[in-house]
Amino acid sequence: FRSTTDIRQAYVQFGKAEGNGFTLQGGRFDMTYGNNRLIGNSWWTNVSRSFDGVRAAYQQGRFRVDAFATSVVIVRDGVIDHHLEGNNLYGVYATAHDVIPHATLDVYQFWNLRPSFSVQNLKSGHLDEWTTGFRWVGALPANFDYRTEMAYQLGTLSVDKIRAWMGHWVVGYTLKEFPTRPRLFVE
Repeated sequence: FRSTTDIRQAYVQFGKAEGNGFTLQGGRFDMTYGNNRLIGNSWWTNVSRSFDGVRAAYQQGRFRVDAFATSVVIVRDGVIDHHLEGNNLYGVYATAHDVIPHATLDVYQFWNLRPSFSVQNLKSGHLDEWTTGFRWVGALPANFDYRTEMAYQLGTLSVDKIRAWMGHWVVGYTLKEFPTRPRLFVE
């Protein structure tokens, strides 16, 4: 992947990006949810991912809900990047801080819809894919912490059924007696 010159972000936003209240955003923007496992800007690649679309968010205290209708921008060198028409990603992502003491709980529902596609060695068809999941991170006593994310996916790809799941689990321990505070973890 490479993109020597491009428009990575260009959007209009009404309302505050963070804090209580309503926010509406439209144009080309980054989306980062959870630990970037399912939706994120792919910061580990040569070119970060961005999205064309609209996103609305409402936050009140410890609770926040985001809803979006977007398309992933396809990176191409030599031309201004553009999303693939009809490759749509919709979603709702809700976050609750400290409802469970010292923890954050996220729940989400994503819908990836692509009415028509044609891939070499596959029949032409459509993609209709639903992903439901949660992410739970928090602190435990005695300098321990935890993270987990699990998701279930179902739908259809042409005539094939999609049935998949994923899970990610981490337990960590921070050595607070050292000035650099190293963290040991099992993932």
